[in-house]
Formats: sequence, C-alpha cells, structure tokens
Amino acid sequence: MKNIILILIVSFYNTTFSQKLNILEVEGIWIAEDFYNSFEKNKSILKSKKAIYFNFPVGLRINHTEQKNEILNIGYSNLHDHSIHPEVSEYFIVNKDTIFEQGSYKINLNENDGLDYYLNPKPNSFEHEFERYISFKNNKIIIYHKNSNNEKTSVTNYIKITSKFDDNYQYPNPLYYYTRNRTLVGNYILKDSTNKVLSESLIIKPNGKIIGATLFINKIAHYSTDVYCGPPWIDEIVLFCNSHEVEEKECFRYIYKRIDEKTIFLYKDEPRYERDTLIKLGKESYQLIKH
Repeated sequence: MKNIILILIVSFYNTTFSQKLNILEVEGIWIAEDFYNSFEKNKSILKSKKAIYFNFPVGLRINHTEQKNEILNIGYSNLHDHSIHPEVSEYFIVNKDTIFEQGSYKINLNENDGLDYYLNPKPNSFEHEFERYISFKNNKIIIYHKNSNNEKTSVTNYIKITSKFDDNYQYPNPLYYYTRNRTLVGNYILKDSTNKVLSESLIIKPNGKIIGATLFINKIAHYSTDVYCGPPWIDEIVLFCNSHEVEEKECFRYIYKRIDEKTIFLYKDEPRYERDTLIKLGKESYQLIKH
C-alpha cells in the first residue's frame, strides 16, 4: 500500500511540476546575462571579457529545426575561441582535431529531474570537475554547475536577444551574432584616410555579409572575440573574411576603434600588446559613419 501511495505521489509531483518543453517558446539566441550587461555598456570585448568565466558558455542557440524526436541540439560559444569557427551546428574540425570552444551538444528532453532541469553535457574538455544542468522556465534559461560533492558552484542566467533566424542564417554562432550586431551591423558611409567618400552606402548585414563597397565585396565582417590566445592585446580587431568557414590567418584584419555611437575608425596598424601602451596608432585607414 505504501508503495502505491509513493508511486501516486511521484506521479502527481511530476505531472504537476514537470511540463513538456515547448521549443518555440525558448527558440532564439541567448547571451549570458552578466556578459550581456557588460557588453551593452562597453561595446568592447576587452572590457567585457571578465564578465564570465572564459570556459563557460557565453552564448546559446536554440532552433526548433535542430530537434529530432526528443533530442535537442544546442549551439554554444565560449570566449576562449582560439580562431574563427564555422557558424554551423556541429564541432569545428581542424586537421582531424576537434576544437571544443565553439560547437554544439545534445540534451534529451525526456530526461529531466521533475523540476525541469536537464543534464547538460560538458562540451568543453577543460571542465572535468563540473556537472552542468540546464533549465528552461518562465521563458528563461539557467545553467548551473555542481562539483563532485554535489554542491552548486555557479549559476549563469541567460537573456534572449532574438527569437528569429533569417532564412539564410539559421545556425549562427551565438556570440559572433550578438557582438557583430552591437559593433558592426548597419548602413555606413565609407571614407578613406584622405576623407574621400568610397561608398555612400556600405551595409553590413547580421550574417556579416558586406554589400555596397567594392573594397569589401563578397567579404564577411567579423568582430573578433579571440581575447584569450597569446599575450593580451590592448586593441580590438575586426576581420574581413571570404566566408564563415575560415581561420583568422586566412582573413585580413584592422584595428577597430569606436569613436562614438555612429563612427568607427579602422587602422592597418598591427594590434598592440599590453607592453606596447606607449606606441601610438597611426592615421586611420578608413572611417565608417553610420547613417
């Protein structure tokens, strides 16, 4: 009799408190709240990089097309990104070596603890000491970590920045999508170092594609978030690449300097390290002035 009562209680508990996840309600790009708050204020990866631990997911992508049966593929990105990675759904492979800092992992939507927490696989090989759980509640996403003593060690809240994906941009890297949107996307007048107008309407789209300027024709604009590889730089970088699927060394780069809300200067100078603080930048190569 006690067993029957226990079964009924557990059944009632799960029915009452555990609800089936509606993917469409959480579909979109999500950014870790602390990083989001910092980047919204600074518009700078250098000033915001300490807002979240570099090996924790800073961005998540949930697209209902990436659910098959009850298995959901979640795209993610970290600040420790090593190089540009394809903005697609699976891990990036370089010379048969899997790069873990960007990519995706899968969760089983049938497996939750009754409180709508799902075991979240460790996409990152550096996190041996943690177990990670993800929760979708009240149109919010929370990830928390537990150590080997079953103690919570951190909680990360995520903010949704968009609910829709463009037809030709279904699987963006969430971090790249967000930072590009805040730093580069828009319609600009392009000028050279002599103040000559090269284009009255250079457009950078959310997927990074550039139109309206011969200089950058067929290029993808990318705001670099690669701030943990090698000695620390004091300059921010924008890259112009032939596609999303290349490494940094295959792109050409400029130092990115945000003058005000409407004006960006691009410099051909080499990025400066912290030891180079006395070295001054030369004259800007190009100006981007937002309409």
